[in-house]
Amino acid sequence: MARFITSPLERDRGIASRVLENESGAACTTGYFVPPPHYFYPTIWVWVKITTAKMNNGNEYWLAVLSDTHGHERLTKAALAVLKPYRPKAYFHAGDIGSETIIRMFPNDCPCYFVHGNCDRYPEHMAKAAEDAGHQWHGELATLSLNGRKIALVHGDQPRTLANAIESQQFDLVIHGHTHQTRVEQKGKTLIFNPGAVYRANPRSVALLDLNTLRHEYLYFR
Repeated sequence: MARFITSPLERDRGIASRVLENESGAACTTGYFVPPPHYFYPTIWVWVKITTAKMNNGNEYWLAVLSDTHGHERLTKAALAVLKPYRPKAYFHAGDIGSETIIRMFPNDCPCYFVHGNCDRYPEHMAKAAEDAGHQWHGELATLSLNGRKIALVHGDQPRTLANAIESQQFDLVIHGHTHQTRVEQKGKTLIFNPGAVYRANPRSVALLDLNTLRHEYLYFR
C-alpha cells in the first residue's frame, strides 16, 4: 500500500489516509506528496516521505525508532502521529528525551523502550515516569532480544559504550542517536542504525525497521 501524508490530528490523518489508500498496490515513485492545504489546520501539519507501493506485505515486524526529542512536545506528537499508522510492534527511543511528559506521550498498547542521553539531567524522574506509564527504562544501555534478534539501544554520547556494543558482534542491531544525523552502516553481523532526530535536525526524521529483514524506512516531517 502506498504510504500517506499524515497530520498529528486524528481527523486530518483519516482524510489523508483515504486519499492514498485508493492507490493501494499501484506503483509509487519515491518522493514527497503534499496534499491540498484544506486537509490540514494552518499551524500543525507534517509530511512523510513516500516510499514504494506495497511497503507492507503483512509479514513485517516493524520497530518505530526515534531519538533526540529534547522535550519538544509538538514535534514529538507529530513524530508519533507519523509512526502510528504502521502499527509498530515496539517503540525505541535512543535518548535525549527531554522530559517526563515526552515519555507519557508514547502509546501503552505495545512495548516502549527508553535510554537516557547526555541532555537528560534527571534520569531518575524519567525512570519513574516510564514505570508509571508501563514503559521500560534501561538507563545508559538496553540489551534486548526481540523476534529472534539481539538489539542494543544506546544514546551514543559515550563513544566507548557505543563502540563496545558494535565491536562485540553480539548484536544483530545497534540503535543510537546523539548525532542528529541518520546512519545505516553494517559492521560484520551488526547493523548500526541512527533514526536521525526529532528536534534540531534538517530534515527531522524518525524511522521504521523491520526485524524480519532489517529493512528500514525513514519518515521525514516538519
